[in-house]
Amino acid sequence: MKLIAILITAAAISACSPSEEQEKTDLLKGQREALEKAKQVEGLLQEADEKRRQQLEQDQ
Repeated sequence: MKLIAILITAAAISACSPSEEQEKTDLLKGQREALEKAKQVEGLLQEADEKRRQQLEQDQ
């Protein structure tokens, strides 16, 4: 009887916990979002650098 109760409890707990695949997906999603944001910042920095270089060339 105790064995059946333990098995039912274990099944219920494992069914309610998030899967490892879901956790990996969430982790990768966060990493992808951070990478995309970094790429956007990089683009802004490159544009600012290009404008600064053009301004320096015009001033000379």
